[in-house]
Amino acid sequence: MIECKNVNFTSHGREILKNINLFVQGGEIVGIIGPGGCGKSTLCNILNGTIKSHDGEVLINNRPLRSFSQNERARHVSTIFGIPENTEITVFEFILLSRTPFKKLLNPFSSYDIQIAEEYLEGFELTKHRDSLLCQLSPAQLKLVLLAFAFTRQADVIVLDDATESLDLRGLTLLHKTLIRYVVHGNTAAILTSNDINFIAQTADKIAIVSDGSIQMIGGHEIIDADIIKQYFNVDVFISKNVYNGRPNVHFFPEG
Repeated sequence: MIECKNVNFTSHGREILKNINLFVQGGEIVGIIGPGGCGKSTLCNILNGTIKSHDGEVLINNRPLRSFSQNERARHVSTIFGIPENTEITVFEFILLSRTPFKKLLNPFSSYDIQIAEEYLEGFELTKHRDSLLCQLSPAQLKLVLLAFAFTRQADVIVLDDATESLDLRGLTLLHKTLIRYVVHGNTAAILTSNDINFIAQTADKIAIVSDGSIQMIGGHEIIDADIIKQYFNVDVFISKNVYNGRPNVHFFPEG
């Protein structure tokens, strides 16, 4: 589906990413975690094609991402680019714009485009904000709109940097459910970064730990343990198991 092969990236003489090798197959959710400044966001920008001046190759279905036209790339890789410049637009109008790469010039959006936009509007519980302007939303509501925009693209691969930022508990639940549904048929994949290790542990099929610009470890949720958290985040924690799925929950020690 999507693969990084020997990717290196240097900016202003500083080595940001070193020898990144990562393969994500259809049906997988891959979570990327690591301390601040380790290169997670840079890796996302390489995976979504925003950064092209890297060594090595990113392949989608065995085709180099750099060979895609801008419109082709938009159809195959979806991402969040932050708050749009025009916030004087309704929530639904903005989400529907995600389908632009599939729309023929001067033609209206198709009924299928509208159906998908409506689906994610409802999926992220945004129906009551359908006609609200983006500038009228809270940060948490706006983050849900940006997520709905990314999923509405229905791209082969969705890349979400800082996926859980600004989300409350309900928002985290909606994102978790949407990610699971997005990859369930095995023909799409999701890659996300987050500082919420518990969300990644409960959601991802595969977890990559990035530190000092390199992928230090990659595996299932079982790689999350107290020693690993101490090694890469320099925090003492204890680990319990989710009674429903056996996945790890990370807890901080309360300070006296």
